[in-house]
Amino acid sequence: MKSASKKKRIRVILVAAASAAAAILIAAASALIALDVRTRSIRDDFSSVYEEEKYAAPVSVGGIEAITQEVSCGYAVIEMFSSWNGGDLTEEKLYSEYGKVVTSTGDAFCREMNKQFPAYETT
Repeated sequence: MKSASKKKRIRVILVAAASAAAAILIAAASALIALDVRTRSIRDDFSSVYEEEKYAAPVSVGGIEAITQEVSCGYAVIEMFSSWNGGDLTEEKLYSEYGKVVTSTGDAFCREMNKQFPAYETT
């Protein structure tokens, strides 16, 4: 008799443990699904940038208007520096010359900055 009640107690403990494990797995899966849905909606929804009042005014620094990036961030930065320096270099001219896109974090950007603005050259 003791053996039957002991088995029953073990079975109840195992069922409770399995239920708790299943509940934890369901909660974790639900959280991951919710996170994925939020992440996808954030990646695809830029409406706050266009609707938010603080983004409505054009930006300028020291009288130099920020340009609208059309080709690449690297070329846009070079164009802004050129404008600030009194030049007329554009993203389109740079892209036409090289036929590729340059980011503002690569070695090609550093080389182009040194080429265009030798007085400010850095290594």
